[in-house]
Amino acid sequence: MQLLNDLQEIYLNDRWGKRLGVEISEVNPENIHLQLPFKQQNMNLGGRMHGGVLASLLGDSAKLLTLKDVRHHDSLGLTL
Repeated sequence: MQLLNDLQEIYLNDRWGKRLGVEISEVNPENIHLQLPFKQQNMNLGGRMHGGVLASLLGDSAKLLTLKDVRHHDSLGLTL
């Protein structure tokens, strides 16, 4: 639970994450679950999720997984 709180505090200071509306909903030893609530500003002109938003979500997932692993382990492994 403390790890979840720590990561949420770090991520709350991320202006891009705030703009997108990404929320960390769960952290466990193997995964981090992010939620992206619907926001019209994240959609493209075709009414679908903008590719940059999806890329940001993937990048933020990697960043948060890295922070999680670095804080609690001597080595880091990351699979996307």
